[in-house]
Amino acid sequence: MIASAVIQHVGSMLGDKAWERIELLWNFENDAKEMKDKMFNLQVALNNAEKRSQESEDVLARLWLKKYKSVAYDMEDTLDELGANAMIWRNSTCTAKFFFSSINPLVVRITMSDKMRNIRVMLDKIVEDQTKFRFLTLPTPTSQDRRESEKKDILTKVLQKNGEKESFIIPVVGLGGMAFSHALFLRVLDLSGCHVSELPGSVCKLKLLRYLDASNLPIPNLPKFLNRLLNLQTLILSNTSLKALPTNVGCLQKLQYFDLSGCVNLHELPTSFGNLSALLFLNLASCHELPTLPESFGKLHKLQFLNLSDCYKLHSLPESCCQLDDLTHLELSDCHNLEKVPDCIDQLSKLEYLNMTSCSKVQMLPESLCKLMMLKHLNLSFCVKLRHLPASIGVLRLQSLDLQGCFFLVGLPDSIFNMSTLVHVERGLFAFHIRSEVDKLREQLNLERSCVLDGRGDLWSQILELEKTPCLELLIKGLKNVKNLEGADQAKLLNSSNLTSLWLSWGHGESSMVEHADASVEKSVLEKLVPPRNLRHLHLDGYMSIDFSRWMLELPSYLPHLSTIFLSNLKGCSHLPPLGRLPNLRALCLARMPNLKSVGREFYGDHGSCWKLRMILLEGMDNLEGWWTTRTSNEDEEFLIPNLHLLFASNCPKLKFLPYPPRSVTWAVRNSDHVFPEHGFGNLSSITSPYYLLIAGTSPSPEAWHRARYLCSIENLALGSLTGLTTLPEVIRSFISLRVFLVEDCYDLETLPEWLGDLTSLRQIEIGSCPMLSSLPESIQRLTGLKKLRIANCLALSEKCQGEDKHKIAHIPEVKFE
Repeated sequence: MIASAVIQHVGSMLGDKAWERIELLWNFENDAKEMKDKMFNLQVALNNAEKRSQESEDVLARLWLKKYKSVAYDMEDTLDELGANAMIWRNSTCTAKFFFSSINPLVVRITMSDKMRNIRVMLDKIVEDQTKFRFLTLPTPTSQDRRESEKKDILTKVLQKNGEKESFIIPVVGLGGMAFSHALFLRVLDLSGCHVSELPGSVCKLKLLRYLDASNLPIPNLPKFLNRLLNLQTLILSNTSLKALPTNVGCLQKLQYFDLSGCVNLHELPTSFGNLSALLFLNLASCHELPTLPESFGKLHKLQFLNLSDCYKLHSLPESCCQLDDLTHLELSDCHNLEKVPDCIDQLSKLEYLNMTSCSKVQMLPESLCKLMMLKHLNLSFCVKLRHLPASIGVLRLQSLDLQGCFFLVGLPDSIFNMSTLVHVERGLFAFHIRSEVDKLREQLNLERSCVLDGRGDLWSQILELEKTPCLELLIKGLKNVKNLEGADQAKLLNSSNLTSLWLSWGHGESSMVEHADASVEKSVLEKLVPPRNLRHLHLDGYMSIDFSRWMLELPSYLPHLSTIFLSNLKGCSHLPPLGRLPNLRALCLARMPNLKSVGREFYGDHGSCWKLRMILLEGMDNLEGWWTTRTSNEDEEFLIPNLHLLFASNCPKLKFLPYPPRSVTWAVRNSDHVFPEHGFGNLSSITSPYYLLIAGTSPSPEAWHRARYLCSIENLALGSLTGLTTLPEVIRSFISLRVFLVEDCYDLETLPEWLGDLTSLRQIEIGSCPMLSSLPESIQRLTGLKKLRIANCLALSEKCQGEDKHKIAHIPEVKFE
């Protein structure tokens, strides 16, 4: 059947439109028409020969087919070469250079005439042989006999249709560093498994090449004349050492698929990039050094898929990106420096998917986003600075929405509760007030697809019934009551493929002791509860065994998509599983695990790194003393938590990060003085810096306040429910970038220092429930940039500021008393 497909393809190339596209300066139309007529007349013979070769393994029939296919290949190569030369001639601005080149039109005309004449002679021989039909004459060897080894060498054969034109693709793999001057007929070249330090220049002679894969090669640059591969449709350069692309890369005007992901040294795209007019798919993921895109980017009007994830130096998208008329998929996750999306984003009228996970500098979205009426999937998870959603977001026709980890989101707009198209709203980590609104949204739109199973009944029968239910979230409670494993082998959670969230609760009270539990039975039960591979959220509560099940110890293999893990009341646990090896781990929550004293090498494994970990939440970890942030806690090693956005430590009085803590964007510390860096952050590499600091609980010791000076880049400071705080600590003077200051429920606070007026970056001050505070410092008048002052439940201070101290706040545009 391959021969038939090839011959049909070549026949279509001999049509009049093929010659119109080539636009030759001389005329081969008569030759072409004659060959096309002969191929049409041979169709019946072709069908019979293929049938005979398959049914009776007729050797002579197979030889005739091979000969016919060889001639067809010759014809295809000749026509493709003519087309490529014609395109070079049309696109060139200098015709004189062709005189001394191999594609001199006069030379090409002579050689092509010879090739066409030879092909016509061979085709006549094919016609002569088929009239005998006994195939008594063996085929004459041709220059294409080298193709006869293709049964062993060819990996795939793909016949792709593109309008009226088809491409026959022949992959060849593992050519290493050989010169390609004698392989001019290659269609597909895969060098991804080869040990070569550069692409040989002879690659550029493969004018018929459609597919080139040079991924994972340590090549610093590409051949100068790569632009001659005018038939190239797919180019894969992922995980190479490229620093720049050739300035003429825009000449590849048939290129449809371009993969540059993982080119960590690529620092710019050439202006000609916008000339890749046929481009449909572009992957720039993990191009860490790419700070911007060229303005010409907007000329990629056919582009449908754009992946910019993990381009964490990318600070903005050019306005021209809004001219990508056909774009349907835009991936911006982990673009940490991206501060906003363009206001003109509504021009991307075909956009269906937008992922902005962990865009940690984005604080608001433009209202124009709400005009994207084709948008179906919006992911804003872990945008830790996002404070507001557009008021009219409810007019969108979203099917899925993910807001987990948006801890500073003020609230959900009213319009979102009318979004009837929603079928899934992610339920994960939220600030308390947002969680209640998300639960309300899920309930109002009937999105609750949660199931609850109880270990006090026949658990395994319940799990069997679960397979018939489209359950997304599952809570299994009362697992301490499960003693019988009969039926467990037939009841497999693994079969509940829709499940994305699993909460396993044994139901032991907080006062329960490890020795009161049957640890071996609990481990056996956990061993049987293997979740489906696509699980994203896992919560274990009250598990008492010292040891974990096999699947928990091999989570990267069993649950590679896991993004959130919550372990609470695991009183037997003294060492964590290798959670740091999970490739997609975003949030880790640990609470009340009294036997856990350290987190070290076992957490990361020999090669793990928490590259995507954004949140660490620790509560009541009374005995946790050390957490390594390098593989052996030495500071001259790779920093293993480089991109943390939230570090929450409450009632962890002994905890120290060694050698240094992560440079988290947000710090929330309560009764955990040693979490602050003792000697700063050293030379450990991190792409984040502190932005928000919340301190609560008992006022930190003078030593802890002193350590906080290393967080001097913060712009938001909140002091909440601090007992024993009578005035502001001196260290706050070092927070010279501070823009927002909030102090609330500090019942012992009596005065604000005069040096508060030195913090000239302040734009907003809020004071609430501080009954002992009776006046503002005179220096507040020096804060000429202060835009908002809010005072709530501070009777004495409110009276003073509205009376004799009114002049101190006269320069502030917005003042509120509550």
